[in-house]
Amino acid sequence: MFRELEKWKQIDLEALKRRVILSHSTEFADMNREQLRKGITSENTSFSYKNPKGHYAQKKKNMPSYKAKFPKVDFFFTGNFQNLIYLIIKGKEVVYNSRDTKADLLQSNYGKEIFGLTKENLKKVHKITGKDLMIEISKKLR
Repeated sequence: MFRELEKWKQIDLEALKRRVILSHSTEFADMNREQLRKGITSENTSFSYKNPKGHYAQKKKNMPSYKAKFPKVDFFFTGNFQNLIYLIIKGKEVVYNSRDTKADLLQSNYGKEIFGLTKENLKKVHKITGKDLMIEISKKLR
């Protein structure tokens, strides 16, 4: 019994959480991408074109790659912005961003809600990471 308590004390839960989250980073970034393709913010609201009758909005509307319902913005033209979405862990916070040169401009135009996950997706993340965290803890206690 005391040996098990000592094993518990030696477990670095924060490090385990980071490792589990990062092991799924591509999957979680894909969730952010899918939200954007649907025109959905991390707050589960919609992004809309500031000028839906403008040239760019009309061009996007007719592109085969356009998945959102018009006039929602889907943040996809060449794919670079979305393909370069990633996540990192800063302290106890998971932070999403894109390495694309347009990332700062898009965030300033549409808000920080471009990045991050909806509550629904966060529930999925918690389910995935919770299960994996329990597996990792079990391994440490053996």
